[in-house]
Amino acid sequence: MKKTNRNGWFYVALGALTVSVLSLFTPIIVYTDGSAPRSLLQMFSGQTGAGSAGSFYGSYTILDLLAGDRFVKEVLVDYQGKVLWRIDTLDVIALALLAIAALSASLVGICTMRSQYHRKWQFIMTLAGLAGTAFPSLLIFYAVNQSQRGFSGVIQCGIAPVIMPIAALISMIAVIYRRSTVQKEIRQRARAENLIWTAGDLDQPAQHR
Repeated sequence: MKKTNRNGWFYVALGALTVSVLSLFTPIIVYTDGSAPRSLLQMFSGQTGAGSAGSFYGSYTILDLLAGDRFVKEVLVDYQGKVLWRIDTLDVIALALLAIAALSASLVGICTMRSQYHRKWQFIMTLAGLAGTAFPSLLIFYAVNQSQRGFSGVIQCGIAPVIMPIAALISMIAVIYRRSTVQKEIRQRARAENLIWTAGDLDQPAQHR
């Protein structure tokens, strides 16, 4: 059977993953006193400053959150609500390492799934990695939503927490499409060679198991 060469899914999945990584350098959290105007330049550059009549705005990227000092002094110091989970530096580092591990698993999985007959564990690892890249964003959404009443100003999610889950979903759809296509090709090859299949994982032709 002629080997098919369809790499469209790969470029879609890898492109979405790349966008997800790049979005980390855009604001993750934005905080204002409710009256400070924010331009797109301020949103993307992570600027902090005072507007008219003492108004304040600040946007914070992944680097700001990892460093911690500026975010703590400008935002967390203003929090007067109930503390459900006091996040320290080690917690932030652990979340960062989790995100790096998820991105690495996603990248390795997507690249290895380009083989003509990938295995089931590669598919599962890729989906798990992509889900892991979206998890920090969902956690940020939850934390921001739960803590809004504790601030005198307005705290909002930035650009990154919106982009990352969408990018992860696009990559997942591309990976699932690849898996489905390969499984279909394997079944067609089996019928062409008049092979008898048993129940189980149809990752490779029976003669290669």
